[in-house]
Amino acid sequence: MQTFVRSIQESQGIPAASFSSGNNLLYPSFVGVKAVIFEFENVVFDGTAWQRRCCQWLERLGRNISFALFCSQWRKEIRLHRSVHMSSEEILERCLRRWEIPTGLATELVAACRALWRKASVVDKPFTSVVTLIQSLYEKSMRLGLVSDSLATVSDMQERLNAWHIGNCFSTISSRRDSIDEQSDVAWLIENAKNLTSDVDTVAFVGREEEQLTSAMRAGLKPFGIHCNPDGRLLTTMEEQRHSVRAVA
Repeated sequence: MQTFVRSIQESQGIPAASFSSGNNLLYPSFVGVKAVIFEFENVVFDGTAWQRRCCQWLERLGRNISFALFCSQWRKEIRLHRSVHMSSEEILERCLRRWEIPTGLATELVAACRALWRKASVVDKPFTSVVTLIQSLYEKSMRLGLVSDSLATVSDMQERLNAWHIGNCFSTISSRRDSIDEQSDVAWLIENAKNLTSDVDTVAFVGREEEQLTSAMRAGLKPFGIHCNPDGRLLTTMEEQRHSVRAVA
C-alpha cells in the first residue's frame, strides 16, 4: 500500500508529518507523544467512493461539478445541519438544489447514492497500513482516540471497528453526530484530547482535511496530515487545492 503525506502550507504553521519506513509500515515520528487521535472517515477508510461516483453521474448530465467542489459543499452542509440531525439524503438534496439540479434528477441521484451507502456499509475496508499503525501503537500501550465530524454515530463507528478487528484499540470514540452541544471544532478536539491525557500538547491528531488539521493545531495538538491509496482523481483534487503531495513509500 502506498501512503502519501500532505505538506500543509507553512504560513498556517502546520508541520508536515515525518515518516520512517520499516517492515512495509510507515511510522509517523510521534516524538514526545503520549496519545494519538485518528479521524475516522478517509483516514481509517476511504469514505469518498460514493462522492466520486456522484460526480461522474453529474458529469454525464452535463453538470461540471469537480470532486473538490462536491466534497467542500458536502462538508459545509454537514457542518450547517449536523446539530439538527438531518439525514444523509436530506443533506445531499440540499447540495443538489444549490447546484440547481432539477427535482426529478435530484431524486434519482439521491436514490442511487442511498444504494451506494448501503453497499458501502458492508464492503468498506480499512486502509491496511493505517490499521497496522493503529495496532502497533496499541501494542506499545499508546492511548488512542477516534473521532468523526461527519454523519457517523459512535455506534456506526464501533460496529465497523469490530468488523475490522480493531474495536478494542481505542480508549475513546467520539462523534459530532452524537454531540448535544454544538462546540467549536477546537473545543471538541481539546475535550477529546483531555479524555486521553491531561497533557493536551502531547496528543497527536492524524487527519486528512486541512480544516481538521488547522483546528487540531489551534487546539494545541500535534497535527499529522496523511492520505492513503489516493486514486488519480483524488491526487488531482489535492493539486487543485494547492496542497503539495509527497510520496514516502
